[in-house]
Amino acid sequence: MAQREASKARMRTSSRPLLVALAVLATALTLAHVSVGATEISRPRIASKSFELQGSRPGPNYTVTVVAKLTVCDESAGPLTALVKERKFVGDDELGARSFTRTIWAAKGGCNRYVLRWRLGDEFFGVGWYTVNIRMSGNAGAVSKPAGRAWFTGD
Repeated sequence: MAQREASKARMRTSSRPLLVALAVLATALTLAHVSVGATEISRPRIASKSFELQGSRPGPNYTVTVVAKLTVCDESAGPLTALVKERKFVGDDELGARSFTRTIWAAKGGCNRYVLRWRLGDEFFGVGWYTVNIRMSGNAGAVSKPAGRAWFTGD
C-alpha cells in the first residue's frame, strides 16, 4: 500500500510542470488572438489615395469640387464612414476649418476602391494652404490612420 501511495505522489508531482506549461501556452495563445483581432483585423486601412481639385463654371459662379479616390481595406463587411477634416491656413493663422462625415453603405469586406466628392466651401478660397485629411471608420468602430493632401494657392 505504501508503494502505491508513493507511485501516486510521483505522478502528481511529475505531471504538474506539464500542466502549468500547457496553461501558460493556452493563455498566451488566447491573449495573442484577442490582441490581433482587436487591433489589426478590425481596423480599416487606407491602402492608396489620390486627391484632386476640379474647377468648373468660370466666372462669378466658379466652384471647386474636391475628389478623393481611396482604396480601403477592411476585414469586416458593412458600412464604412469617412471622417473628413478640411483646414485653411495663411502662415500660422487658421482661417477656416470644417469636419463632416460620409457613409459608404455598399461596403463589403476586403480591399475596395471608393470615390468621395464634395464642393469646396467659400471659406477655403484665396491665398494660403488648404489641407484635407480623411480617416475611415469601420463597422466595428475602429478608425484608420489618416490620409491627406495639402495645396498651396499663391494668387
